[in-house]
Formats: sequence, C-alpha cells, structure tokens
Amino acid sequence: MLCIPTHLWLKQTLPHACLPFPKSCEPRLITCLAAISRFPVCKNLSGRVFTQLLARFISSHLWLSLPISSHLYRTYIHARARPIGRTIRGKFVLISVTGSSSKLNSTGVGRDAWSLLACNGLLPSTITCPVSPRSAEPINASTRFCAVFGHPIAHSASPAMQNAGLNALQLNWRYLAFAVHPNNLRAVIEGARDMGFIGLNLTVPHKILAVPMIDAINPQAKKWGAVNTIVFEAQDASGQWKPVGQATPPDNAPVRAHGHNTDADAIIQSLREDFSWPDIRGASVLLLGAGGAAKAAALRLAHEGVRVLHLVNRTENRRRELKAAILAEYKTADVREGYPKESVDLVINATSLGLKPDDALPIDMTWLKSQKPKRVFDMIYRPRETPLLRAAHETGCAVANGMTMLLYQGARALELWTGKPAPIKEMKAALEANIYV
Repeated sequence: MLCIPTHLWLKQTLPHACLPFPKSCEPRLITCLAAISRFPVCKNLSGRVFTQLLARFISSHLWLSLPISSHLYRTYIHARARPIGRTIRGKFVLISVTGSSSKLNSTGVGRDAWSLLACNGLLPSTITCPVSPRSAEPINASTRFCAVFGHPIAHSASPAMQNAGLNALQLNWRYLAFAVHPNNLRAVIEGARDMGFIGLNLTVPHKILAVPMIDAINPQAKKWGAVNTIVFEAQDASGQWKPVGQATPPDNAPVRAHGHNTDADAIIQSLREDFSWPDIRGASVLLLGAGGAAKAAALRLAHEGVRVLHLVNRTENRRRELKAAILAEYKTADVREGYPKESVDLVINATSLGLKPDDALPIDMTWLKSQKPKRVFDMIYRPRETPLLRAAHETGCAVANGMTMLLYQGARALELWTGKPAPIKEMKAALEANIYV
C-alpha cells in the first residue's frame, strides 16, 4: 500500500511550466492527483480558480509541478504515467504507475488542499484506488505492431485504449496511429502486411474505400458494406488461414488481409448502454451522413427492425446510393430521404462534422428545435461535447457521444487479433482518461 503524504501545503507561487523529474526519481514511484479543467466545483469557486488551487497543491513530495493547461498536463504526464482508476465525483483523476494500491488520506491534516476540499464536502476524506500494473516492457526486436489509419488521425483515442488492452494482456505489442491519405491507402495496407503487422483499424474516410483493397471479407462486413478492422492472416501447412497474432506463421507463408466490421454491433451496444434502451425495434431514426460508418449503422438499424429510417446527407448521390443499399438488403424497410415533418426517437450523427472547432452543425437547427427528438447520438467522441450534442442538450434531448461505441468496436478488434477476451475495464479507463482529462 502506497500512502501519499497528506501534509501537502498550498504553494504561494503558481507554476506555469513543468519541472523535470530528477534522475534519482523513478517515474513508477510517482502518484499524483490532477485537476480536470472542466467541472463544477461549488457555487463560490470557479473552475479556473480551482484548477489553480490544485496546481498549487503539488508539493516537492511529488517531484514535479503541474501546469494550469490540461493540454500541457496530458502531454507531460501521459508520457510518464498510465492513467488508471476513474474520475472521482467528476473532479479528479488519479494517475499512477505503481504496482500496488494507492491511498490518499486527509485525516488529521491541517490546511492542506486535500483536507480543504474534504472539509467542504467536495471529496471524501479517504480514497483507495487500485493502481495499474507495471507498464509494458520497452520496445525490442520482438515487439509486434497494430495500427489505425485515418485522415485526419490526430484526434484518435484508439492508441491509448488499445495499448492499455495490450498491456493488460501482457503482450509485447504496440498500437500506433498513422495519417494516411486516401490515395495511398492500398499501398500502406500492403506495406503493413509485408512488414508483419498484426492488424489494422480503419477510420474516416477509409472504411468503404478499403473494401476492394483487401483479400477477403467477413460475411457481416460484406453485408454492412464497410470495413473498419483488418486481420492479417497467414496460411499454415494444412492450407488454413490463421491470424498472425495468434500463431507464428511459417517462413515465407502467404499472408492475406481479412476485413471485418466491428462498428455495426458496437453502435447497437452503445445505444443500449448510453440510453438504457434495450430494444430499438419500432424506433424512428434520422441518420446524418452516408459514409462507411453511416452505411454500417443504417444496415444494422434496419436489421434490428427500426420502423422508419430518414437519411440526410449533403451529397444527393451518396444519399441515394445508401438508400439503394439498404433496400437491396432489406426490401421491406421504410427508408426515406430528407428531414421528417415529425419528431423521431433517435438522431445519429455519422458525419465528421464536429471534429474541428469551426465545423458547421451537421443538422438543421430549425428542425432540431421544433421537433425535439428524444435522443441524439454523435459518433464523434472528441470533443466530449460536440456543438451538436450541446445544442441537443439545450433543446431537452437525451445525448451521448461515441466513446462507448469506440470502446466496443476496439475491444472486438482486439479479440479478433489476439483470440483472447478484451480487457474492457482497463480499455475503458484508458479511454476516459485520454478523452476527458
């Protein structure tokens, strides 16, 4: 049990930059309590003031200073420590790389920041949290790789989630992210295969583009018309194709790219969890977008038996192509183009609008305010609250972002590569810390 010193006095000088770790201090021995910049604290204390308070909270016992900027915090801390545990009452995240449990206790302490917060009812006096296991061994000549390809890709939280899963499974693998222009997609898929990658994830705008570029496609992915996961498989002596991550292939064995779609099931699981909605049969749905994610979602929703599906997309031809694809698979489905004249049970944003701060809203605000749909789901997970979700929340809709969908599609991809159950708990904790801290 590692106990954090409780006599952590408030500093008079607010640090604006991080101090380096001394060479004598192993990062694995450091545990710190960090502020989340966006949270309600109390009526008389603004978030900025509280962030400054916590910045001053860090003492020499922890051998570092914490900047105000949550971006700088992520850049500095996440390079040295794995986030674990979960948000404490929406205000803190416990960060640690130790191998035991960490205990924070303010009992009997004077005017330190921890007891100040506890005395004001913002935190309990004692918190005990499990600490993540020892971080993965350093990269070496035996390390194997997976990756996600997208354009853009800088927003992706998949590396944080998947590397946490790989570490929990104690695999000497790493998960990387690459910005890949659509014109180069075929070449980089072939290059990853030839370099011995375990597998790939594909995100915007590659999910439909990749279908003719792979060697084999899972029946479900073929049905959904999009690929977001590739498993590289080698042919063994008996002619069977097996994932290269589950067995060492013979030298010079043929290797193929086998495409799967883990998005379709993930979105249904996400809707059930995020909205406490166990059965979406008979629902009316407005779908924004007509790309790979939208196509998989539309076909999966039709498979679930939604009552009516309204399609909205900026490009008329792509909207019509999506409608035709749905009706080709589900001939009795009720698929309509454009905004309905009435409200719906669910709006899904499957476009990329919202990834950038200056993006236009993907929905007609007049329709949103007048019809007030029951639920609005945005596949985007960063930022946590997109302009669409903010507007929907203000209108009175139940809202959810794409984090749960990302979790389950990523977990299924990991299972396809490894043949092992995905460590959902560890992957979710890593996602929450990466996205929300």
